[in-house]
Amino acid sequence: MLILLLYGAYLRFFQISKTSYWIDESYTINAAQAILHKGIPLLDSGSLYGGYYLPNYLTAMSMYILGPTPLATRLPAALFGLASIIMVYFLAKNVFNRPVGWIASLLTTFSYWEIAWSRQARMYMALQFFFLASLLCFFKLLNKFSWPRLIATILLTLAAILCQPLAVTLLPIYFLALIAQIFFQSQKHQTTFWTYLKNKYQALLSDAWQKIIFWLIILSGLLIIFYFSGQTGLNIFRQQHFATAGQYLKFFWTTYLLTVVLAGGGFLVFALSKQRLILLSYIIIAWATPFLTISLSSDVFNGRYLFFLLPLLFILNAVAIYIIVKKITRRPKIQFLIGGALILLIISLSPEYVIKPHDFYQLENITPQPDFKTAYNVIKKAGFNQDDIIISPYTPLDKIYLGQTDYALPIALTGKPSELNALKESGFDSYNGSPLIIDAGQLENIATHRHGFLIIDDMAATRLDKDILDFIRNDLKSFWRKTPGHFSNIWIYKF
Repeated sequence: MLILLLYGAYLRFFQISKTSYWIDESYTINAAQAILHKGIPLLDSGSLYGGYYLPNYLTAMSMYILGPTPLATRLPAALFGLASIIMVYFLAKNVFNRPVGWIASLLTTFSYWEIAWSRQARMYMALQFFFLASLLCFFKLLNKFSWPRLIATILLTLAAILCQPLAVTLLPIYFLALIAQIFFQSQKHQTTFWTYLKNKYQALLSDAWQKIIFWLIILSGLLIIFYFSGQTGLNIFRQQHFATAGQYLKFFWTTYLLTVVLAGGGFLVFALSKQRLILLSYIIIAWATPFLTISLSSDVFNGRYLFFLLPLLFILNAVAIYIIVKKITRRPKIQFLIGGALILLIISLSPEYVIKPHDFYQLENITPQPDFKTAYNVIKKAGFNQDDIIISPYTPLDKIYLGQTDYALPIALTGKPSELNALKESGFDSYNGSPLIIDAGQLENIATHRHGFLIIDDMAATRLDKDILDFIRNDLKSFWRKTPGHFSNIWIYKF
């Protein structure tokens, strides 16, 4: 394990400070800066940047200790990425066995996507770690009840929700796993979570009342989950496009192709091996519940929202490899050699894995990753001073790289017209309170009477009002550009 962690750290920390911040990272850093100055993530606009409290406070702590550097802002994610290697091992080991745990942790260590997201100043790795830790504690709780395990499960679940409200899907996972345990009830004489509850109250209530109360608890729990999901933007009862679910399925299939195929193989070979189906059902429930809940209730597609489920597929991959190798030979040394060769082949040949570290990782399709770092350095070298102004759609990046924000270009980050209309009605940027440039006439007036620079990227170019974009491209002086493609082009204009 130490060797895995050391090499995993090498892959995750290699030139971690070199890459430019991208848009989403700036929101985390903006919130962390607010915490350092005010104690809470209250932005300059007066808005509270809620939902990701635990990662934001950890980022603020790291910045307080190490300073406002890329290493400091990305350190929490990298550490949670390393910790996830350990957590995947223990979850797979406890649900299945030690060899499955080792294989799953190996796949996690070298996964392109695990490495890539461990290098971003965002909440996804913290969410993944606490999600896996919650699943591990609850699995142990299911198999043998104890108050320390129950308390640990509650605390870890709360930590996961404080990382990202999507972790509320842990609650239906617990309910469904409990039902699965009842269905696959073991004949062993042990105090499982269900037998503890049953034994606790069966002396007080008849069988009929026990069943009624049990289903009332289940129904009440589901209603609470549905209500809470509505408060966090996951309203299951909302009538929205079901096409989003298809986008998530396509994303998993195209992005994690080999992992999905091997996971399907793991499911089949385990289901056909006549082993305890409760073990398989736990992993399937833990993956399918968040996937279905999020994909069917969200009207905006963001593949990274479901990234935290990837290690569960690694566990199913490990199951497939383990059972196939056992079918080939019963000799442990030969199993080790064949299994090692198979894993090495997968890691070496598949683009879903990395052996040699990169200094840049392209994230999911159409994730905007322009080189803002170089762009702002170009502006500084051009003699940017206190009399100049900066105009951009991303005021947190202005603040990080230039130390000031002046005017914001209005774009809808979700791409929804309703968001853009609400933004224009407010007249101010929601992150730093900078005044918005509502139309081309206002931009023309500013460009005529002031001097400075304007930055736009591919995402802004696709979401700005046409009259504003036309004025920028036709009437402002093009000063610098970097156009690598992959939805990551960036332009600077001077006025």
